[in-house]
Amino acid sequence: MEGKRPNHGCAHLCAGLLVCLGLGMWTPLLQAEERQAELCAPGDTGEALQYLRRLSLDIRGHLPSMEELSSVASNKEVDPAIIRQMLRSDGFLSTMRSFHRDLLWVNVKNQALTNNDFRIQRQFTENDSNPNQNSPSFTISFQRRQTWRSGGAACLDEPARFDPSSGEILTTFDSQTGAHREGWVEVEPYWAPGTRIKVCAFEAQASLRGVNDRGREVECWQREAVRAKACGCGPNLRWCESRNDFTRETILSAFNEQVHRFVEQIVRQERPYSDLLLGKHIEVNGPLSHYYRHLSRSGYRVFDSSPIQNHPIPEISFEHKEQWETVTRELRHSGVLTLPAFLTKFPTGRSRANRFYNAFLCRSFEAPEGGLPASEDECQNEPDLSKRCGCKYCHAGLEPAAAYWGRWAENGVRAMNESEFPIRDQNCVNEARLGRSSERCRLYYLSEAQHPSEQAFVGYLKPYVFADEDRQVRIEKGPEEIVTEAIESGAFARCTARNLWAFLVDASITLEDPILDPFATSFGSDYDLFAILERILRDERYIKAGRF
Repeated sequence: MEGKRPNHGCAHLCAGLLVCLGLGMWTPLLQAEERQAELCAPGDTGEALQYLRRLSLDIRGHLPSMEELSSVASNKEVDPAIIRQMLRSDGFLSTMRSFHRDLLWVNVKNQALTNNDFRIQRQFTENDSNPNQNSPSFTISFQRRQTWRSGGAACLDEPARFDPSSGEILTTFDSQTGAHREGWVEVEPYWAPGTRIKVCAFEAQASLRGVNDRGREVECWQREAVRAKACGCGPNLRWCESRNDFTRETILSAFNEQVHRFVEQIVRQERPYSDLLLGKHIEVNGPLSHYYRHLSRSGYRVFDSSPIQNHPIPEISFEHKEQWETVTRELRHSGVLTLPAFLTKFPTGRSRANRFYNAFLCRSFEAPEGGLPASEDECQNEPDLSKRCGCKYCHAGLEPAAAYWGRWAENGVRAMNESEFPIRDQNCVNEARLGRSSERCRLYYLSEAQHPSEQAFVGYLKPYVFADEDRQVRIEKGPEEIVTEAIESGAFARCTARNLWAFLVDASITLEDPILDPFATSFGSDYDLFAILERILRDERYIKAGRF
């Protein structure tokens, strides 16, 4: 054994494994040093057992079974069938869940989904920081309390009274707060069917429409409804988040779980690994269904969303967290790259493109040597980052890549289809000429030129600003186009081979290492995840990497 010293620890490992197999008769033999060296020599039972142990830990996260140990002890080698069985185990699915969590970085936890206008909480006890469990729930929004009660107070802790003829909520003037306060009603909230909680009567209103302070009729789920006295949280409080962030955390957990289930379906069904970036089928559960159908319209500037997701939304009650139904996505959807967790974790087109390059092309955008020019340099005033000095070294490539997500809202998960968001909105152009702009124009369109080069793009949807014909085509096609290019060029296959080799053998391997050549070539022919993993796991370099 050239370059290898006797290893008594290895002999003890061999002895321990054999005793565990019920082969205690071997123990006296192992006490002899010559027998220890023989058992633990490369290629014999000892090394095969060590190889089996590493395989099981790497693939499934736990030690081999007695049957697997017995097989190796008898055959003095690992049967390839054992590797195939490991790769099709529940433990491997768990390993793939961890692998892709680290690859995608999509564990979203703290994202706010709406502002205080659509959030309710229990009142607090006097001189106490904890909510009173028996007190009625009320909105956090001062503006809504002002609309309902002409003051910032919540309701009274007493049953609500109603006008017997009109049904209007009756209030009592509170001279201390200056508010007109009503009582509470009992409501069965959507997040806890079968239970009833106290809710301030104004918050509990179930009207679908109301009239705001400007005399305009509005839908009660719209942001404009905060100034409509007849608008509350809707039937069963469907438009409001619950107290203590329970509903928000449940929805975000569903965002995360949806990604893992998407990956697991591809692995379990042994579909081409390229479906990770191209797959159209996803699953939706109760919290996601409720969010899209009822809560998504109240995000406003906090989190931009809409019931329009370019896929059907099944009607599942919020409480059914474990009920998942499969839907087929359509326009511009592409694998994990348009799942809500990915769009939420990476809230801009640039960050989405950057993560795609990092995770699936193993490439990054880097500043030029010497860094960026001084901030006072005149060239820093160029608004087009693909032309700005210093910035252009990254953004000349990043801006066209980011364009693929141009029809997905930034800081949200809204599908920005042409029917709702034309490339150029004439209303925004007209408003700009009059020196004013609506909230919609300010949020989605270039409403005012800050630089002479922007003047031609006033009234354009922001992703189209500075976009040449090539970038406009990218915006319309969506992320599927950049994925197709990466697959056809072989870049995705090589990066995946690099990621898997780094995960199992050597984390320091570079994308250019010739070791990857045969793995990338074979993988790029069919994107068979199991085939490339078997090839790596049976490679001599993987086996040697685990030796003592």
